[in-house]
Amino acid sequence: MSVSKKVRDQKTSPQPDVAKTQPLQGDSYRSFFEHAREGLFRSVPEDRFTEVNPALVRMLGYESPAEVLALSPSRDVYVDEHERERLQVEFDPQGVINAREVKWKKKDGTVLTVSLYARAIKNARGRVLAYEGMVLDLTAQKRTEENWHNSEHRFRVFMESTQSATFVYQGQHLLYVNPAAEAISGYSQKELLEMSFWEIMHPDFRQVVKERGLARLRGEEVPARYEV
Repeated sequence: MSVSKKVRDQKTSPQPDVAKTQPLQGDSYRSFFEHAREGLFRSVPEDRFTEVNPALVRMLGYESPAEVLALSPSRDVYVDEHERERLQVEFDPQGVINAREVKWKKKDGTVLTVSLYARAIKNARGRVLAYEGMVLDLTAQKRTEENWHNSEHRFRVFMESTQSATFVYQGQHLLYVNPAAEAISGYSQKELLEMSFWEIMHPDFRQVVKERGLARLRGEEVPARYEV
């Protein structure tokens, strides 16, 4: 085969379409933006969004991106309409905000606690052109924490007022004793918290209390109630 024929074959052989086999970077970004579970946005200093993803639209309780793009973030999204202005002041020297908890509100007025991550996009002279950010909805987490704290408070109030001795232990040591435990045992709270949980028992019963208590910590079945 002559060299000229090889060259002709190379010229006429079908070449792979790079544009078809390699996704464009812009297409990849758009796919991520549209399908991310976190709320994503781009906004400008003039108090308006220029781009929002579906997750953010749902988070705020609106039907379409167009509705959100028509909002004034300061007035319609932030509970405190001066909060965005304060954040802008922070952006100037740092250019980044990480995990800032702020209060936002949905279309129906429901308050959301969100964690805000954002960065400022600046030109060569340092002027802010836009902000890009991500928002995580912490509302459910905060509600769970609040419920837990309320339950803990109710538990403590009950334990502090009951006439029954109550102990909480972890491993071998007591973590909590109520006033009734002090009164019944004759030990102070400080003394009790320095003891292993079986040491407050009469010597005749210490071994059985120790064995059953440690077995319970291992997840083994032991009698829930017994007299000592």
